[in-house]
Amino acid sequence: MMLNPIIRREIKTSLRSWKMFLAIALYTLVVSGAAIIFINAITSGVYSTMNLRELSILYAVLGFMQFGMTMILIPALTAGSISGERERQTLDILLVTKMKPLSIIWGKMVSSIGIFILMMISTLPVFAITFFWGGLSFVNVIIMEVYMIIISAMAGSIAIFFSTFFKKTVASMVLTYMVLGLFCFGTLIISFIYIAYYNSIYMESPSITTIFMINIANPGVGFATLMDKQLGTDIVMSFFGYWQDKNNILEFFCKYFWIINMFVNIIITFLFMLLASLRLRKTNE
Repeated sequence: MMLNPIIRREIKTSLRSWKMFLAIALYTLVVSGAAIIFINAITSGVYSTMNLRELSILYAVLGFMQFGMTMILIPALTAGSISGERERQTLDILLVTKMKPLSIIWGKMVSSIGIFILMMISTLPVFAITFFWGGLSFVNVIIMEVYMIIISAMAGSIAIFFSTFFKKTVASMVLTYMVLGLFCFGTLIISFIYIAYYNSIYMESPSITTIFMINIANPGVGFATLMDKQLGTDIVMSFFGYWQDKNNILEFFCKYFWIINMFVNIIITFLFMLLASLRLRKTNE
């Protein structure tokens, strides 16, 4: 199977650059530093020892830290995919090749996300601390990393979509952060407004199904439910105020919402990639 020319070119150029290794080293250093600080904090006492619960907290802290970095770094890595070609005046050359617009978009996204995947792989030994002492299994870490890759693809597809519209990378990046902010924080604000309104009218909490439907594309809520599933906690239920209203529907959504959210984000990824390719085809015309 022939490798996408853009991916092949990016692999050759990126892996030869010292900036790539510096970025991976800094990312690993930040994650490792956070783990060292946390472990030092819980074992600072003379008779202190780590227990499984504290290791689970470390896993959650590192997981949410990596999620935050995904939301920050992916737009920065992908927002210049097409607009950067415009700035370098090489977009016209790229468009006259035999590659289809969708192949160009796919190559740009995979090559950009591939950098972040290398960063995640470099931090796997840090996450291994949590299952080395029996806190979690290796499967948990792999599932979390796969989910993170899907989220990064979603964020990257949005960034590339805006990159096809604007000549400046900064504009693409800003709009991408705005859309991701709407997904992560806008849906939460809408949820709490709806809960407050429903409580004021009916004197009871609305159906949890409605709340989850509002946040169905929210990667933050999806990731939190994944952490709940792996750690056996009730972060999401407590956050929305449903910790006392356990029922079959509530437990089902809290247990499997991350899977639903994952598939929704896959659909969003393909949708924005398709829109980006259509926009690029229009530019070529």
